[in-house]
Amino acid sequence: MGRSELDVNCSGVDGNIIHAERRPPKDVLNRLTGETEQIDFGHVGDIVEIDDRLLRVLLDQDYLPVVSSLGADNEGGVFNINADTIAAEIAVRLEAEKLIMLSDVDGIYLRPGEQATKLSRLTADEVTALVRDGIATGGMIPKLQNITELLRRGVRSAHIIKGSLRNALLSEVFTDEGTGTMIVA
Repeated sequence: MGRSELDVNCSGVDGNIIHAERRPPKDVLNRLTGETEQIDFGHVGDIVEIDDRLLRVLLDQDYLPVVSSLGADNEGGVFNINADTIAAEIAVRLEAEKLIMLSDVDGIYLRPGEQATKLSRLTADEVTALVRDGIATGGMIPKLQNITELLRRGVRSAHIIKGSLRNALLSEVFTDEGTGTMIVA
Protein backbone atom coordinates (compact mmCIF):
# COMPACT_ATOMS: atom_id res chain seq x y z
CA MET A 1 0.00 0.00 0.00
CA GLY A 2 1.45 3.39 -1.00
CA ARG A 3 1.50 6.33 1.37
CA SER A 4 -1.13 8.19 -0.63
CA GLU A 5 -3.62 5.46 0.27
CA LEU A 6 -3.37 5.93 4.04
CA ASP A 7 -6.09 7.48 6.14
CA VAL A 8 -5.29 8.90 9.56
CA ASN A 9 -8.27 8.81 11.88
CA CYS A 10 -8.33 11.48 14.55
CA SER A 11 -10.81 13.52 16.51
CA GLY A 12 -10.96 17.27 16.71
CA VAL A 13 -9.41 16.91 20.16
CA ASP A 14 -6.21 15.39 18.74
CA GLY A 15 -3.54 18.02 18.15
CA ASN A 16 -6.01 20.63 19.40
CA ILE A 17 -7.55 20.73 15.92
CA ILE A 18 -10.92 21.96 17.18
CA HIS A 19 -11.05 24.39 20.06
CA ALA A 20 -14.64 24.48 21.29
CA GLU A 21 -16.81 25.77 24.05
CA ARG A 22 -19.89 24.28 25.66
CA ARG A 23 -23.11 25.45 24.04
CA PRO A 24 -24.94 27.46 26.70
CA PRO A 25 -28.52 26.63 27.72
CA LYS A 26 -31.15 28.33 25.59
CA ASP A 27 -34.73 29.43 26.18
CA VAL A 28 -37.05 27.83 23.61
CA LEU A 29 -40.79 28.35 23.12
CA ASN A 30 -42.77 25.11 23.44
CA ARG A 31 -45.35 25.49 20.67
CA LEU A 32 -47.70 22.96 22.28
CA THR A 33 -47.88 24.59 25.72
CA GLY A 34 -47.00 28.18 24.78
CA GLU A 35 -44.49 28.21 27.63
CA THR A 36 -40.79 28.96 27.39
CA GLU A 37 -38.51 26.13 28.48
CA GLN A 38 -34.77 26.18 29.04
CA ILE A 39 -32.91 23.58 26.98
CA ASP A 40 -29.56 22.34 28.29
CA PHE A 41 -27.51 20.97 25.39
CA GLY A 42 -25.30 18.89 27.69
CA HIS A 43 -22.05 17.93 25.99
CA VAL A 44 -22.76 19.75 22.73
CA GLY A 45 -20.22 22.38 21.79
CA ASP A 46 -19.60 25.14 19.30
CA ILE A 47 -16.36 25.79 17.43
CA VAL A 48 -14.22 28.66 18.69
CA GLU A 49 -11.23 28.06 16.42
CA ILE A 50 -9.70 25.52 14.04
CA ASP A 51 -5.97 24.85 14.43
CA ASP A 52 -4.94 23.38 11.08
CA ARG A 53 -1.27 22.64 11.85
CA LEU A 54 -1.71 18.85 12.34
CA LEU A 55 -4.00 18.63 9.31
CA ARG A 56 -1.46 20.41 7.11
CA VAL A 57 1.40 18.17 8.30
CA LEU A 58 -0.65 15.07 7.46
CA LEU A 59 -1.70 16.43 4.07
CA ASP A 60 1.86 17.50 3.24
CA GLN A 61 2.98 13.90 3.89
CA ASP A 62 0.25 12.49 1.59
CA TYR A 63 -1.98 11.24 4.39
CA LEU A 64 -5.74 11.80 4.37
CA PRO A 65 -6.94 13.02 7.78
CA VAL A 66 -10.40 11.77 8.76
CA VAL A 67 -11.63 13.95 11.62
CA SER A 68 -14.44 12.89 13.94
CA SER A 69 -16.77 15.56 15.27
CA LEU A 70 -15.35 16.25 18.71
CA GLY A 71 -13.73 19.38 20.07
CA ALA A 72 -12.27 20.39 23.43
CA ASP A 73 -12.04 23.48 25.60
CA ASN A 74 -9.06 24.79 27.57
CA GLU A 75 -10.07 22.78 30.65
CA GLY A 76 -10.14 19.45 28.79
CA GLY A 77 -13.91 19.26 28.41
CA VAL A 78 -14.87 17.32 25.28
CA PHE A 79 -17.91 18.30 23.22
CA ASN A 80 -19.86 16.81 20.36
CA ILE A 81 -20.10 19.21 17.41
CA ASN A 82 -22.21 18.99 14.27
CA ALA A 83 -20.10 17.13 11.67
CA ASP A 84 -21.25 19.37 8.80
CA THR A 85 -20.17 22.42 10.78
CA ILE A 86 -16.74 20.92 11.40
CA ALA A 87 -16.34 19.97 7.74
CA ALA A 88 -17.29 23.49 6.65
CA GLU A 89 -14.92 25.17 9.11
CA ILE A 90 -12.02 22.93 8.14
CA ALA A 91 -12.70 23.56 4.43
CA VAL A 92 -12.60 27.32 5.01
CA ARG A 93 -9.46 27.10 7.15
CA LEU A 94 -7.64 24.96 4.57
CA GLU A 95 -8.84 27.22 1.74
CA ALA A 96 -10.40 24.23 0.00
CA GLU A 97 -11.59 24.49 -3.59
CA LYS A 98 -14.76 22.51 -2.78
CA LEU A 99 -16.48 20.59 -0.02
CA ILE A 100 -18.34 17.38 -0.77
CA MET A 101 -20.91 16.32 1.80
CA LEU A 102 -22.12 12.74 1.81
CA SER A 103 -25.73 12.46 2.88
CA ASP A 104 -28.58 9.96 2.93
CA VAL A 105 -30.19 11.89 0.06
CA ASP A 106 -28.83 12.52 -3.42
CA GLY A 107 -29.26 16.28 -3.41
CA ILE A 108 -31.73 19.05 -2.75
CA TYR A 109 -35.36 18.69 -3.82
CA LEU A 110 -38.10 21.29 -4.16
CA ARG A 111 -40.48 18.54 -3.02
CA PRO A 112 -38.76 15.75 -1.04
CA GLY A 113 -38.96 12.35 -2.68
CA GLU A 114 -40.05 13.66 -6.08
CA GLN A 115 -37.11 12.89 -8.36
CA ALA A 116 -38.27 15.37 -11.00
CA THR A 117 -37.85 18.25 -8.51
CA LYS A 118 -34.18 17.57 -7.72
CA LEU A 119 -32.01 20.64 -8.21
CA SER A 120 -28.64 19.93 -9.84
CA ARG A 121 -27.08 23.37 -9.37
CA LEU A 122 -27.86 26.32 -7.09
CA THR A 123 -26.27 29.55 -5.95
CA ALA A 124 -25.78 30.45 -2.29
CA ASP A 125 -28.52 33.10 -2.62
CA GLU A 126 -30.96 30.50 -4.01
CA VAL A 127 -30.16 28.20 -1.08
CA THR A 128 -30.80 31.03 1.38
CA ALA A 129 -34.21 31.55 -0.25
CA LEU A 130 -35.04 27.82 0.06
CA VAL A 131 -34.38 27.97 3.81
CA ARG A 132 -36.16 31.31 4.26
CA ASP A 133 -39.24 30.18 2.31
CA GLY A 134 -39.56 26.90 4.25
CA ILE A 135 -38.81 24.66 1.26
CA ALA A 136 -35.75 23.19 2.97
CA THR A 137 -36.73 21.36 6.16
CA GLY A 138 -35.36 19.27 9.00
CA GLY A 139 -31.72 18.24 9.02
CA MET A 140 -31.13 19.81 5.61
CA ILE A 141 -31.43 23.33 7.10
CA PRO A 142 -28.17 23.34 9.13
CA LYS A 143 -26.36 21.59 6.26
CA LEU A 144 -27.48 24.32 3.85
CA GLN A 145 -26.69 27.11 6.30
CA ASN A 146 -23.16 25.74 6.72
CA ILE A 147 -22.75 25.55 2.95
CA THR A 148 -23.88 29.13 2.30
CA GLU A 149 -21.56 30.38 5.04
CA LEU A 150 -18.50 28.54 3.72
CA LEU A 151 -19.19 29.79 0.17
CA ARG A 152 -19.28 33.35 1.48
CA ARG A 153 -15.92 32.70 3.17
CA GLY A 154 -14.02 31.59 0.08
CA VAL A 155 -14.76 27.94 -0.74
CA ARG A 156 -15.88 27.96 -4.39
CA SER A 157 -18.41 25.10 -4.41
CA ALA A 158 -20.10 22.52 -2.24
CA HIS A 159 -21.80 19.31 -3.28
CA ILE A 160 -24.44 17.21 -1.55
CA ILE A 161 -24.39 13.62 -2.77
CA LYS A 162 -25.77 10.31 -1.56
CA GLY A 163 -22.96 8.50 0.23
CA SER A 164 -24.36 5.01 -0.34
CA LEU A 165 -24.76 5.41 -4.11
CA ARG A 166 -22.09 3.51 -6.03
CA ASN A 167 -19.66 5.84 -7.82
CA ALA A 168 -21.59 8.92 -6.66
CA LEU A 169 -18.42 10.90 -5.98
CA LEU A 170 -16.85 10.10 -9.34
CA SER A 171 -20.07 10.91 -11.21
CA GLU A 172 -20.52 14.18 -9.33
CA VAL A 173 -17.01 15.40 -9.99
CA PHE A 174 -16.35 14.05 -13.49
CA THR A 175 -19.68 14.43 -15.32
CA ASP A 176 -21.65 17.50 -16.34
CA GLU A 177 -24.94 16.23 -14.89
CA GLY A 178 -23.46 14.86 -11.65
CA THR A 179 -25.44 12.80 -9.17
CA GLY A 180 -26.27 15.32 -6.47
CA THR A 181 -26.63 19.05 -6.04
CA MET A 182 -23.77 21.50 -6.58
CA ILE A 183 -23.97 24.85 -4.81
CA VAL A 184 -21.78 27.73 -5.94
CA ALA A 185 -21.10 31.18 -4.53
